[in-house]
Amino acid sequence: MPRRAVVVGAGVAGLTAAWRLAQHGWQVQVQEAQARAGGLLAPRQVDGVPCDLGAHRLHPAALQVPALAELARELPLQTRPRKGRIVLRGQQLAYPPTPWGLARGLGPVDGARFALGFALAPRWRTQGAGHTDDNQADVGFAAFVRARVGEAAYRGFYAPYAAKVWGIDPEGLSQTCAKQRVSMTAPWRLMGGGSARPGFLVPAGGFGPFVDTLQRQCERAGVGFAFGAEAQGAQSAEAVVHSGHLGDHAPELGLDHRGLHLVWLSVRGAPLADVDTWYCPEAAFAFGRVTQVGHFAERA
Repeated sequence: MPRRAVVVGAGVAGLTAAWRLAQHGWQVQVQEAQARAGGLLAPRQVDGVPCDLGAHRLHPAALQVPALAELARELPLQTRPRKGRIVLRGQQLAYPPTPWGLARGLGPVDGARFALGFALAPRWRTQGAGHTDDNQADVGFAAFVRARVGEAAYRGFYAPYAAKVWGIDPEGLSQTCAKQRVSMTAPWRLMGGGSARPGFLVPAGGFGPFVDTLQRQCERAGVGFAFGAEAQGAQSAEAVVHSGHLGDHAPELGLDHRGLHLVWLSVRGAPLADVDTWYCPEAAFAFGRVTQVGHFAERA
């Protein structure tokens, strides 16, 4: 008789866990409080256009994950170039930032300060560009970023942006929050212009079809679904995978989380510019970023 598992939450994590468990012979039921699967990847219809809950994307390296590689064979992915901009001190600078771009956009004095701080950051004086420190102790967001981009870049962009997103002093953040935001490329390569970062991948039509494909894989593997109901029946299961809010899993701990407000504007006509996202770290802006949905949800 197959072992029984209950998966709480039908977001991408819960769906993937259910799929893999079923492939290994488990009898799996997914319980989701909402009316459909998807979680943070569930799209919304705005003026007839499917809009993701945020600007989701897949990095090419993600296809090294077997589950994603298998999904990609069924759901074609489109390659999109990186076309982000940082709005900083009245300038629109390329994102991810480079010392050369900062120097050109901010003028000789401030630009040189950014570039020099980046080039002389401790990271590059003590370690090779190919070094990874995944096994080292967590030194914190602030120390991690300063060691890679220098004090000027940290104070000018990374610190205010992190404070706006997380709502706390960046000195109290884990370095995990920085690892995907700070380039590991040596400054001399960036200055030489030969380190163009790869683009990203998106499904045609946004991530709604991605969720639908993942749910179909679960159903083919025999996974059952219960929507619109609170989690129940976990006591009789041999395993429980909880992919929902930690506060729901352990309410006695009084855990809290920071919400994210999304506002969609439907604009008729051509795109505003050939830019996918404008990042706005400065406190003068009430928002953190502006994204043009079409760059992430282009239809086939």
